[in-house]
Amino acid sequence: MGRKRRFTARQVVEALEEARGIVSDAATILGCTRATVYNYIKRYQSIKRVFEEKRLEVCDLAMSKLVEKIEEGDLRAIIFFLRTFGSHRGY
Repeated sequence: MGRKRRFTARQVVEALEEARGIVSDAATILGCTRATVYNYIKRYQSIKRVFEEKRLEVCDLAMSKLVEKIEEGDLRAIIFFLRTFGSHRGY
């Protein structure tokens, strides 16, 4: 059995950036398992910051697309938004 490949923090950061924070895609880019990427995220604060930043960027993108659908009058998007974000108001 061969030795596990080691990556620099920079390599993992670049893979996460390219993969937009999707761990399975970053693992594919690096040629390793998802568990390896998660271990680097746990071990290095700098990698964790990039991971969280990329996840927030994708979340912002998804939210902007949802708002576009709401503005278009998409009833499913409106209902989803109200159930998710308007539940404290009784929706």
